[in-house]
Amino acid sequence: MKLTAHSPNLMTHFSRTMLALAACGTLALAAELKFAITPNFFDAKPGDQPIGACHGGLVIDKAGNHYVTTDTKRGILVFSPAGKFLRAFGPSHIHGLEIREEQGVEYIYGARPTQHEVIKLKLDGEQLWSIGTPADPEIYKVGVNFNPCAVTVGPDGSIYAADGYGANYVVKFDKDRKF
Repeated sequence: MKLTAHSPNLMTHFSRTMLALAACGTLALAAELKFAITPNFFDAKPGDQPIGACHGGLVIDKAGNHYVTTDTKRGILVFSPAGKFLRAFGPSHIHGLEIREEQGVEYIYGARPTQHEVIKLKLDGEQLWSIGTPADPEIYKVGVNFNPCAVTVGPDGSIYAADGYGANYVVKFDKDRKF
């Protein structure tokens, strides 16, 4: 393969790309991944209802309970560490989840694109607050909605929402939920 450098930027980009690929390969070879697939780990019909469609949001609390998002009216399904259905709660159509401990208490943050909001829940499903479309006329013009699909919380309590349905933004709110 022959490379012709038309500009220093092209070679710099090429060098960085090759270095990144080499590093990824080295890391992949250095770590041996160990996992096992467990078919039917969760109850097939929790509460005598199908799990339903989901976007794959899953978090695990300190007790080992699994919280799984669904697109059904049941919102979040909770399973024990052994995969047994415990309960369902919360609003429906939560896309992405984050679990976070704050002052010794665990909370779930959720992104709801169809409702144009980010929410915070207690582990029992009680909703503490929601953040709607940011008031920024430059980004969110009339007819353009806030559709968060993922959420995370920074070490300082800042809330980051990925608005990835056509907007391609990461929106930051401070710990007091101000844009």
